[in-house]
Formats: sequence, C-alpha cells, structure tokens
Amino acid sequence: MASTSSSSSPIHWDVFLSFRGKDTRYQFTAHLYDTLNRVGIQTFIDSPELVVGEDISSRLLRDLRQSKSYIIVFSQNYAYSRWCLDELVEILDSSKAESKLILPVFYYINPSDMRHQRGSFQEAFKKHEVRYSVAIVNKWRAALIHAAELSGYHVKGETSEADIINEVVKNLQHKLQRMSSIPPKSPSSPIRWDVFVSFRGVDTRNLFTAHLYNALKRVRIQMFMDTPELIAGEDILSRLLRDLKESKSYIIVFSQNYASSSWCLDELVEILRSYQTEPKLILPVFYYINPSDVRRQLGSFQEAIKKHEVRFPVDRVNKWRAALTEAAQLSGYLVNGTTSEANIINEVVDMLLHKLNPVTLPSARYPVGIDSHVKDLTRLLNSTATTVGVTVIGLYGLAGVGKTTLAKSLYDQNFHHFQGCCYLAGVGEVSLRPNGPESLQQQLIADVLKVEQFKIHNVGQGKELIREKMRSIKVLIVIDDIDHQDQLEFLLGPFASGSMVIITTRNESLLDAIKVNIKYQVHRLSDDDLLQLFTQVAFGNTQPSNTLMELSKKVVSYAGGIPLVLQVFGSLLYNVPEEQWRYIIAKMQQEYDSGSQKVLKISFDELGTDDLKKMFLDIACFFVGNNKEDVVKILKTYYGSVDDCINILIKRCLLTINNENQLMMHDLIRDMGRNISCNYTSHEPGNQSRLWVLNDIRNVLMKDLATEAIEGVIPNGSSYDGEFSAVELATSTFKKMHNLRYLYLEDASITGSFEQTFVNLSWLRWSKCPLQTLPSDFYPQKLVILELPHSKINIWNLTMVLDNLTVLDLSHSCDLDTTPNFTMLPSLETLYLRGCITLMEIDESIGSLARLTSLDLNNCKNLRSLPDSICNLTALKSLDILGCTNLKPLPMGLRSIESLNVLKASVHNISKLPGTAGGLAQLVNLFAKAK
Repeated sequence: MASTSSSSSPIHWDVFLSFRGKDTRYQFTAHLYDTLNRVGIQTFIDSPELVVGEDISSRLLRDLRQSKSYIIVFSQNYAYSRWCLDELVEILDSSKAESKLILPVFYYINPSDMRHQRGSFQEAFKKHEVRYSVAIVNKWRAALIHAAELSGYHVKGETSEADIINEVVKNLQHKLQRMSSIPPKSPSSPIRWDVFVSFRGVDTRNLFTAHLYNALKRVRIQMFMDTPELIAGEDILSRLLRDLKESKSYIIVFSQNYASSSWCLDELVEILRSYQTEPKLILPVFYYINPSDVRRQLGSFQEAIKKHEVRFPVDRVNKWRAALTEAAQLSGYLVNGTTSEANIINEVVDMLLHKLNPVTLPSARYPVGIDSHVKDLTRLLNSTATTVGVTVIGLYGLAGVGKTTLAKSLYDQNFHHFQGCCYLAGVGEVSLRPNGPESLQQQLIADVLKVEQFKIHNVGQGKELIREKMRSIKVLIVIDDIDHQDQLEFLLGPFASGSMVIITTRNESLLDAIKVNIKYQVHRLSDDDLLQLFTQVAFGNTQPSNTLMELSKKVVSYAGGIPLVLQVFGSLLYNVPEEQWRYIIAKMQQEYDSGSQKVLKISFDELGTDDLKKMFLDIACFFVGNNKEDVVKILKTYYGSVDDCINILIKRCLLTINNENQLMMHDLIRDMGRNISCNYTSHEPGNQSRLWVLNDIRNVLMKDLATEAIEGVIPNGSSYDGEFSAVELATSTFKKMHNLRYLYLEDASITGSFEQTFVNLSWLRWSKCPLQTLPSDFYPQKLVILELPHSKINIWNLTMVLDNLTVLDLSHSCDLDTTPNFTMLPSLETLYLRGCITLMEIDESIGSLARLTSLDLNNCKNLRSLPDSICNLTALKSLDILGCTNLKPLPMGLRSIESLNVLKASVHNISKLPGTAGGLAQLVNLFAKAK
C-alpha cells in the first residue's frame, strides 16, 4: 500500500464516508449521505461495485486522501472487512499528517468493545490472525484503539437516527465553514417551517394574524402558528421550542397585551437567541402600538412588566426587558390605521418571498463563457426593454451550445424584479405528450400565482385562466426548447406591462414569425473557453501535465464546439490513465465525421456494465421528466443498486435531477439513447428494444409486428389517451416479446392463452383493465409490481403463487367485493385497495403477509370490518382507513403492531379505539378527519 501523501494532495471531497456496506449502506449511511448532499457537502461514498477484491484500490485511496474530513460508521461487522480496516489506517494517517477532522459514529456498538476488541471485534480478529501477518493485524488493532478514543456519536435506539444525522451534519458544516470550505446551504437545525409567528392570541388571532396566515398560505409559505389547544398548559421548551428553532424566519406581532404573556416573552427570548446563533430574518409588526413603548417598556408594556416582577425571578424579567428593547430596534412594519392592513400584509409576504424563497434555478456546474453572453444581452435589454408591453427575448443556436444555461442565468439575475416567475423546461417534448399542453399551463399558473387548486381539463380552459388570472401580473417566464409556434400560443397571455418572456429554440425562423423584441444567437464558445470548460471537468483544481493538456486540445477539437459533449467526456476521462485518454480520443476521431450523436455514443459505450447501459436507455426512452422516486421503484423490479447507478449517470453528466425531483436529460443525450434503442437505422418499430412513440406502439401491438428485441412498452407521457379503448389484442403478440420487462397498457383487452406470456415481465401497469377476473393461466413468475387501477375485476382467483410480487395496486376497482387469497402472494409489501367502493371484506389470509408494510384502504365505503389476522402484520408501518365509513371498531390487537407509525382514520373510527391507539407505541403520525 502506498504511503500517505503530503498536504499537496488536491482536495476533491468535503467528507469521505467509511462504513461496512452490508451493515448500513441502505439504512443509516444512505440517509446520512442524502442529508450531506442536500446541504451541499461534497461527499465521497464508494459504490458496491468498488468493494470487489481484497486490497483498498488506488482510486479509493486517492479519494480518501483528497478529502477534507472523514465520517467513520463503526458497526457490528466493520472489523470483519480488511477493506474497512485498511481505510481506517489510511484515514488516521491522513488526519495525523494534515490535521483533518474525524467524526466517528458508533452504530449499535459499544466503543469499549472496539477499544478492547471484544465481541464481534474479537471474533473478527481471530479470523484475521489466521489469514494476515502479525504486523498488519497489529496495525489494525492500534487503529481501532485510537479511533475508539475519539469523541463521536452513538446510535443505539434511544434517539432518533434522523436527529443524530442532523447533529453530525450540523457539526460538519460548522467545521467546514471554519475551514472556509463551503457556505451554509441550510440552517444547522432541521428546517420544517419557513416562518414562525409570535403573537398574543387574544389581541390578533382572529384579526390581523388570521389574515396574515391566509396570505402566507396562499403563496405556499410554510407558517407555524400555534393553536389555542397547544397553548393551554404547555411548556415553551417542549414542542413549541422545537418548532421555533426549526424555522427559517420569524414574524413578531407586538400588540397591546403582548408583554402580559410570559409565553410570548419566552418566545421572544428564544427567537433572539436563535437569531444570535444562526442569523435569520426577523420581521416585527407593531400592531396599534408605538415601537418606543416596546423599546422603553412604557404604557401597557410597563404595566405588564410590573406584574411580572412580582411573579417571576429578577433574572428572567431582565431577559424579557432586554429582548423587548432589542426587538423594538429592528426595522419593521407599523399597523396604526393610516394604511390598509391588507397592503401591509402584502408587503410582509413579498419580503418573505424575496428573502426566503428565491426562485433561482440550479446554476450551471461549469458556467464558462456565460458572462460575456449575459453582458451582451443586458446591454440589449437596457436599450430595448420597455415598461410598456411585454419584452420577448429569443435565444437560438445549435443543440447543446448553451441556450438553456444562458436563459437560466438571465432568469436568476432578473427574477427579483417581477411579481411572478416560472421556468418551463423541455416545452417542445412535453407539449407532444397526451395532456402535455395542459400540464404546462397548470405549472405556469401554479408557479406564478403560488396556488395549486386550478385543474385544467383542456387547452382552451387553460388559455382563459392565464388571461383572466395573470393579465395584471408582471411576470418573468422562460419557455425552454420549443420547436413550433403553436407551442407558444397556449402559454402566452396578456401579461402586465414590464413582463419578460425568454424563449430558447434551435429554429431562428420561429423567432422571426413571432416577432420577438430581441433575437440573440448563442454562438459556440471560443477555443480557449472550450478548453477551460473541459479542463475544469476533467481535472478539477489540479494542473494537468503538458501531455494531458495536449490530449485535452484534441478532445476539444473533436467535440464540435458543443459544451455538453465536453462535459460528458470530461467526466468520462476524469482521473483515468493516459492510455485510456488515447483510447477514447481515437474513438472520437473515428466518429467525428458522423456528428455529435455518434461522438456522444462513446460515453454510452464506456459506461461499463450492461445493467448500467440498459438503465440509461430505460430512462432516456421512458422516464425523462418523471419523479425520481416513482422511477426508482420501477427500475428496482429489474436492477440492483439503482441509486448507485443513477449517481454514476449524474457524475458522468448524462443525467440530472431538477428542483422537482424529476429525472432530466439534455435533448442530445436523450436522443442518443433513443437512437441506440432504435438501432439508429432501423425503421421497423418491432426491431427496437423500447417502444415509447404511440404510433409505433399501435403498429406493433395491432399489426402483430412484435419481436423478441422489445424490452419495454411505455407511451411517452405514460398515457394512451383512449387509443386502445375497445381494442382486442392477442396474447400471441406478447408471447413474441420474450424479453419484455416493462409494459403499460390502458383499456385494451387481451385474448388468448396466457401460458408462457410475460415470462420476464417485472412491471405491469394495466389501467382500466376490462377483465372481470385474471385468467387461470396468468402466471408472470418474475412480476414484482402489478398495477391494475380502475379495473373491472370483481373476483380474484390466483391458481399459482407469485413469489416475487411486492406491490399490488387494485385501487378504484369499483366492482371488487373481496380480496385474493394472500397466501399466493408471500412477498407482498404494499397493497393498494383505495377507492374499492364495493369491497366488503378482507380475506383472513392477509395475516400471512409477513413483509407487508403499507395497506391503503382509503374510501372503501362498504368495508365492514378488518380481520383479526391483521394483527399478525408485524412489519406493517402504514394503515389508511380514511373514508371507511361503515367500518366496525378495529381489532384490539392492533396495539401489538409495534412497527405501525402512520395511521390515517376518520374521527368516528378513532373514537372506537378505547385503549388501542394509546398502545401503538411507535405511532408517529395520526391523521384524523371528520366523518
């Protein structure tokens, strides 16, 4: 093993995670990694693939040394891994040489057992002593002893793991900031509220504060306001104190009787203490009182303090006096009858929106060359833009040249000048999907008005809503990547004067047709800028050798001036040997004359594993724009290590995740993936591996053109828009698709024998399935997720065990009156029966589902009772019986389900739970609604 490098090692990571994968990879460490990422801490975590082999790899060793700090998760099996022990030795050596921070986490182990090598540590070393030299084993022993002496965190079930993770992240943020490493991206306390409102209930609860609450709610600002029930007899240092600390900002409504409440004064002290610890926004509102009276404790404030001096200790009263004096000196708002309260509330809301919720977009990772474009456009805007009418800017240029990056930069520099803002991504593609135009209209209205209650059913209704609701609002709208003029017509309304619309397109003539105010061509970057961009991605902060710099120039020459291509290849060539550089460059040279698509395909070829390549193609063809969590569930039906693979694609610049947690791809990359699935030159959809174009799906399924090449059938936008209503398809068509993994159908009937059909299918969604019962020969033995929402099924008779099925969705199957025999579904984890309004009973066999974690019976109006066997569901975490209006009292044995932490029920059901709800020790969330 190489010796520890000196302080000259380049730094690439804020923190390096060392852990035993089999113990914590998908639980504690996964949550820790996610939290670190969310606050902007660059975290190195190895993937399962890296663990293959005995010795710590050179690449892992490099990343370890190039980290500023370390978190070590010691767990039961940590010492069994030579890999972990070698990491630990290297971490301690690196820390000693360069004084780096180490944060140990003792995960359900005793540090004393580590220090003395007892228990599992003793057993591990017995095995190591047989296999390895005394010198190596002694080095490991010494490292464990040293690490066990370090101050760390203890996870042993007594405190929430989430709280411990937040403490670790808070500590690490603080230490890294002191090293001038990263700016804080979020407060150190876990944030649950945008604003905490402190007020005197008897003065303003049903007046000013109520209006303020509604105004904040309308613009989706998460506001904590205590309820009368909470106030009665509770201590501020309990739940209210927690909510206060977990808020980003504070509004203090000082009123006539504010100081008479020790509760309000304690809140005020804690608000100012929180402000001193972590500077947060405080907005005082002086409601029919003089700020001078608050500052000097005159009038009603003087009377209140006099009474407090009789009841409370001097030091506590002095804290209150000091807090009032300090708060009254803050700039705030006066409500004294001379100005409309509504106007003042609007000013408060605007201030909060501006300070707390800047609608900035994710900035470009490598914004090389953008500044000059922004300066040019700013000059054009200053000479062209007008406060009368709407300014329309059209950005055009080649795919991947930086139009979207420039549009985002303009958006971020100007959004604070507008009353409402919206960024619409991928408009060209989205508008082609079923209901795509309506979804874009809905997003526009929701983002600008900060409301979600408008459901748009057709384009005409959407246009009318935009005209009606937005005509008086000064807006900034980005309409990204349009192809045709008609993709604008359903989005542009009569906006207020001073509004700005930014359009990006590859089609210059489109901008001429709509007569934009400013037409700006985004030219390719200069060769120097392109080289700078590439070297930033490929080398980070390190200086490349002369040889690698010359090779970099060759990469730039074959990239066609497209920044996206350089980002992809920079990530591909990051930290690889010179021989690999020459190999990749040779391939680029071969494909150069074929255009950027073929050059980009090299990045696909170099992904490595077949699973990673197939997953990339699945996402490119089916899941761009879809919610990440939903996609991960589907991908996990076929692949292992889905999250790790997605992270690899992100690091390779082939995939991004936007603010809405949607999977996104640049058009060039998406089209490259789709062309690969189409075999580039094949004009026969039956020979494609994936079908997403509705016309291709129609031809293959209705004209019997299927072949074994097809692996997935999911229409673009996941909707057939009634295409297969009353259509009969033949099982013989599907039998030809031996390799079919994903299938989405809607309405269609399937006739014929199901034997040897869907043999490799892992995910099936058959919406509005017209069958009344599943055929006796229906046996997709590899099926993991079966979704049959809105089906006509009324009888469920399975004749063969579906061992692999984990999710069954029969929601809104209005003819279903009884459930299946669950012994045929031994692996079921999630069961959706929501909206099955004729369902009267649940089969007793449900008690056999040892893995069931979620049961959704919402709005099963005719369900009479739950079987006693439900109490055997020892893994159940979530139970939803809201809307089950005829449900008898729940089984008393529910109290024995220790895992249940979410219960959703109607109030009348809760009232029939004498003693039961109290016995649910793990219940975290109880949602109760009126009948």
